[in-house]
Amino acid sequence: IGRRKLLLVCLVGISVFSFGATTAINPAQFIVWRVMTGLFAAAIVPNLLTLSSEFAPERLRATFATITICGAMGGALIGAVMQAFILQPYGWHGALILGGALPLAMIPIALVWLPESPRFTGQKSPGHFQASLAQLLGSGHRGATLLLWAAFISSFAFISQWGAWSTTVFKDVLHMEWRSVALTMTVYTTLGVIGTLSVGVAIDRFGFRAVLPTVFLLGFLGALGIGVTAGEGAMWVFLGVMSLFQVASQAGLAALAPSLYPPDRKATGVGWAYGAGRIGSIMGPAIGAALI
Repeated sequence: IGRRKLLLVCLVGISVFSFGATTAINPAQFIVWRVMTGLFAAAIVPNLLTLSSEFAPERLRATFATITICGAMGGALIGAVMQAFILQPYGWHGALILGGALPLAMIPIALVWLPESPRFTGQKSPGHFQASLAQLLGSGHRGATLLLWAAFISSFAFISQWGAWSTTVFKDVLHMEWRSVALTMTVYTTLGVIGTLSVGVAIDRFGFRAVLPTVFLLGFLGALGIGVTAGEGAMWVFLGVMSLFQVASQAGLAALAPSLYPPDRKATGVGWAYGAGRIGSIMGPAIGAALI
């Protein structure tokens, strides 16, 4: 049905189910509402990445992709600030209302300014645009697809574990005040935006092979340093390193994914990569719970 229609449907779905979650009266109801929200939310970034890659000039495709990812980081920054100003006075209901209001506000903007993919509109038969999982795992793409999925799973597992448990650890284990917790998450997200913008420029200049392994390694060292120095002043230095490079590593993967497939398989390839990454998102919080 094209990128534009799907994105508009997803914005409506996120808004409806976020507002619906505020009516939950027990954990089971809450889970159902959040799963439905996730079904629509998970489709946003892969489709935007595909759309941006189809508009970007070839020499700047990684930069365009990482700029797109920065939109998601902006949402994460709102979430970090929210911990200080919304959670305490309004609780989780306030957080969900904000989560539903933002995509709702985007719908009229998207209706007016969001373009359709030129490659999709140029097809005489849109059905020709469809690709299958079998094509992604065919002899020409199998190795790259499986490696891409593995990288997405590991990256999403880390980010989801951090997202699910960092606030709990900072608040309940290190006994930080809510505003300090919010500051921590704001530093993480702000530096993440800087790293995300920088990695796209670096990839366009030096290539994926040179940049991606480097940022993954530096992100790993930053995360390791946080674990060793938690509660000490040095933790903030390692937090800065991890924020710059760990988020950038995932943004680099997002830039890589569209470049691996031809136009008729691009959206399917990116979508399946993010779908594989969601396996990591499921694993991450559970692993964190077990470790804690």
